[in-house]
Amino acid sequence: MLGVATAGVLTGYRIAPGPFPAPQYQDFTRFARVALELLMHTPTHSLAAGSDGPALHRAAVHQAAGMLTAHLDVSFDEALVRLRTHAWRHDLPLLHVARAVISGRLRLPPDH
Repeated sequence: MLGVATAGVLTGYRIAPGPFPAPQYQDFTRFARVALELLMHTPTHSLAAGSDGPALHRAAVHQAAGMLTAHLDVSFDEALVRLRTHAWRHDLPLLHVARAVISGRLRLPPDH
């Protein structure tokens, strides 16, 4: 929780049914708090520079994926996967690839 807002979910699994013992539950709670602190104090620009994180939620990424759905006749999810794959293969930021698709500087082949 971040104040009264839910910032995410941490799911744990057990081999045996039933709730986690108190020490394990406390460990999960501590881990969740540390993870949230790390996310809250990581500069946005360092996450957006990679192919994960907030860049996936930028409008340009979704616009490029929408363009790819039309050009490649694939689902939106498949278009996002292709964008991310191209960014990863060429060691480029996802946002950079998305902007190249939007501007027409990059066209991914149908069998990419």
